[in-house]
Amino acid sequence: MTTQTHAPVATAAAALAAPVIDAATLMRRLFYTDAVMGVPVALAFLLFAAPLERALGLPSELLMIAGAFLVLWAVAWFWVARTRPTSVVGATVVVILNVLWVGHSIAIAAGAWFEPTAAGVAVVAGQALFPAALVLPEVLAAVAIARHRRQCGA
Repeated sequence: MTTQTHAPVATAAAALAAPVIDAATLMRRLFYTDAVMGVPVALAFLLFAAPLERALGLPSELLMIAGAFLVLWAVAWFWVARTRPTSVVGATVVVILNVLWVGHSIAIAAGAWFEPTAAGVAVVAGQALFPAALVLPEVLAAVAIARHRRQCGA
């Protein structure tokens, strides 16, 4: 007969008492998430640009460029997420690019350059929601990292 220990309970209690997450870890997780979420959209745009052109009312060239950009985006975000210590400059670039992506998506959905179908508006708006949701946590994490480095003299 074996004796059971209560280590899982102690571990869970310690985890609850510990700080939630440090800013650098949060930033890295946000970047990884941002990168991973862009890959399916990139693949869809790259692989199905021609059929999507008619369905979305957006030129296949735009979809191909956006797909290629999203692949580069994912690679860059993985690189920035892997840097230690977290690059404040890299984080700033990520935030700026997310803001620009969302702004251009809004303009495209509104018909600034193209005449998207209702499905096109939905796809463009939908793919812009995720980076839009990440911008505020990314900014807050970047500010916390910069503040911590100033306080530590790093």
